Amino acid sequence: MDVCIIASTMSIKNVAIEETEALEESKQAIQPRWLRIPTAAHYSGMCRSFLYQAMGSGKLKSRKVGTIRIIDRLSLDAFIESQDAGGIDFVKAKAKAKKQAARRRVQAIITANEARRHAQSD
Repeated sequence: MDVCIIASTMSIKNVAIEETEALEESKQAIQPRWLRIPTAAHYSGMCRSFLYQAMGSGKLKSRKVGTIRIIDRLSLDAFIESQDAGGIDFVKAKAKAKKQAARRRVQAIITANEARRHAQSD
């Protein structure tokens, strides 16, 4: 009787292990169709600002769900392939995006200072 229980317990453990392994394999095979911006940036190796530029120019398909912007993974794959053919330098694109952001910050500070001076002169 003890042998039967041990064999039954081992059988249940083996089935559980096989089910767990099958579940892990199926999780790895599933790739979401839509990606959030940080996930898309990690997936593609591109910076977020470059992705936003591509979305803004219409080269990359995205949509907004509530407050969340998501990118179509298939569109992202096609975009990456088209960029490889064109030989774009992602480092230069990232540096350009950083410079543009810095210019916008400086311009905002200048505008705020001018408004403050104008308010003080009145």
